[in-house]
Amino acid sequence: GVGVAIQALAQSPKAVEFRIFPATGKQLDAAGLQPAGEAPIESTKRVGIRLEVGKAAENAGELPAPVKVFQVSQSSNSAFIPLAKAIATELRWMPAGGVLAVESLLVGKSKNIWTRMYNMAQAVANVSDWQANPARPGVVRPFRCVAQERSVDMQLDDGPEGQPNVEPKALRLVLLADGHPPPRPDGSPG
Repeated sequence: GVGVAIQALAQSPKAVEFRIFPATGKQLDAAGLQPAGEAPIESTKRVGIRLEVGKAAENAGELPAPVKVFQVSQSSNSAFIPLAKAIATELRWMPAGGVLAVESLLVGKSKNIWTRMYNMAQAVANVSDWQANPARPGVVRPFRCVAQERSVDMQLDDGPEGQPNVEPKALRLVLLADGHPPPRPDGSPG
């Protein structure tokens, strides 16, 4: 799914820009993506994530350092809406040329890793959707994504149980805000 696609983009020799959006059941059906299992599921109950892959960008190593890094909770059942709201708020007021990052550790049980990656992607996709279909114009700035896989400094006792020699990694979505921030509510520049 989306986790495999984002990891593939992260492992590309050149950084590849992409945008991430929620996908409706009808969009999934139109793309020929069938639901898992044998029982049919109504299109209105299906949701997914779609990526719009763009051009190769700057080298991933040359991207500016993020102003802020959000880390997806290690709890596999963490909600993505609070994370999406925090990302949208930071993106709105980020200075021009600023970079924000959202990342998840790639350690633990595989089902937990995939759940955290999906929650991360879902949060960023929701922010994209809010930007494309705003309740109030100007609330969210447009942005592009670049995926990176990076090594993480962890103490040996923090590593996955039974895997003391594994070098822990994190999957990071770097969010590049487009344009300048809107004026603040008090009228001062963003």
